[in-house]
Amino acid sequence: MDKKRKMVYGIIVLVSIFLVILGSSYAFWKITFESDTNLVNSQCFKLDFVEQENSNISILEGYPISDEDGKKLTPYTFKITNDCEAKARYTIRLEIDNISTMKEQYIKSMLNNGNIKRVSDLKVTEPTLTNAKSSYILEEKVINGKSEEEYELRLWIDGVVTSDNKEVMNKTFQGKITIEGNYDETYTESILNGTDPVLKEGLIPVTIDNDGTVHKADITKEWYKYENKIWANAVILNDESKVYDNEEIIPEENIESYFVWIPRYRYQIWDNGMYYELSDTVENKVQEIKVVFENKETQLSKGTKKSDWLTHPAFTSFDVNGIWVGKFETGYKGSTSTETAEYNTIEPGSVQIKPNVNSWRGIQVANAFYTTYDYKRDLDSHMMKNTEWGA
Repeated sequence: MDKKRKMVYGIIVLVSIFLVILGSSYAFWKITFESDTNLVNSQCFKLDFVEQENSNISILEGYPISDEDGKKLTPYTFKITNDCEAKARYTIRLEIDNISTMKEQYIKSMLNNGNIKRVSDLKVTEPTLTNAKSSYILEEKVINGKSEEEYELRLWIDGVVTSDNKEVMNKTFQGKITIEGNYDETYTESILNGTDPVLKEGLIPVTIDNDGTVHKADITKEWYKYENKIWANAVILNDESKVYDNEEIIPEENIESYFVWIPRYRYQIWDNGMYYELSDTVENKVQEIKVVFENKETQLSKGTKKSDWLTHPAFTSFDVNGIWVGKFETGYKGSTSTETAEYNTIEPGSVQIKPNVNSWRGIQVANAFYTTYDYKRDLDSHMMKNTEWGA
């Protein structure tokens, strides 16, 4: 089997919600999940999908409930196991059947202890089943060899729905869960908890020797290790048509810009600007900031006081697992002195982010904004915000 070939497993979980009008109140409704154990394997890849015993969800009160009550529901539980040595990438989808008559916007979902989302707000993807009218991604993840992942899924009707809502009363919601996976050799680091660097077209992963020599990174091998403060770096080329082999040297003259990956994280608040509180306990007011990397599907930490944990706002504003940040100050391409780097204009083609070059100076904020915005629009380039600088 081709190790990059996608495989859609026949893993089907039937989800049915039945609502019947009974006077002006909500009638009995029930969610049930039914599935068989399925297995797809080859010489290098094997994924098990196993339901846990007594994992059906049964809700006997037929009315919308709050998110707090939704989190307390008995979950549907299942487990995915990778029995081989190689890593595998998999996607868990909720696919809505054609016969479903209730709109997805009225159903709330929570996978494990992640964020609560309306089904309609989940990432949309192409259905894999012929009888599905829509498909939503519940989870995308890489599973290491000889490991397993356990899941708990909860679904409920949004608590804001009222009894006179004709789009919900006497409607059904029916869908299936499918698992799609493929063999994956991409290197990941467990400490990052799924916030590993995202590479888009035009960003070339690199390693940098101590003497500054740059090599094209082999992303199937260890090319970063945040646990040891070895960051993931990438470059944008002057000549993007040039293709480099893994571990081949990329000459400095063909590097236009360097970027470094900042993974999404939460940190423990150690002060709120009340520095006098530290004077008696911390010498020279030096304090280690405790950081835990977290995937965007993890429940947000919203601490406000000392010792609380807070998900850094730089990542929540864009709902991303990390950001690529210019590794050096932005420079003006072609400048040979401080004076020639003072250029107040909108010139995306003059951006360079490199060491040992003249920093672009004398540019108005508006021109800096438009220059960076148009620099690499397909990569969402933009002038750094205060929150991103803080991260």
